[in-house]
Amino acid sequence: MALLRQDIETIRTLAAQIAHERNDTVENLLGRLNGINEELNAAWDGPSQIAFQEAYGDWIQQLRKYSDTLNNVHQYLTSVAQNFEDLDAAAAAAASGAAAPV
Repeated sequence: MALLRQDIETIRTLAAQIAHERNDTVENLLGRLNGINEELNAAWDGPSQIAFQEAYGDWIQQLRKYSDTLNNVHQYLTSVAQNFEDLDAAAAAAASGAAAPV
């Protein structure tokens, strides 16, 4: 039988770190890149600029997918921590009920 152990606070802390990276770092980066792109659009015209914009759109989509992945990991870890906590509380309640005198 497998041994099951979890440090719920560590799981929650890691989930919060991931959320911070997504909400602060990735979103700030997206904002800065969009600002740079707007300046670039104002300074560049022609077929090469159009080709660049198409490639740039793909790169931004990849970064957004990365942001979504970070969000999914955060939500999963938060759910795991809550589920472990709920399961442990239910097991404790069941054990307390089993130990009660009849």
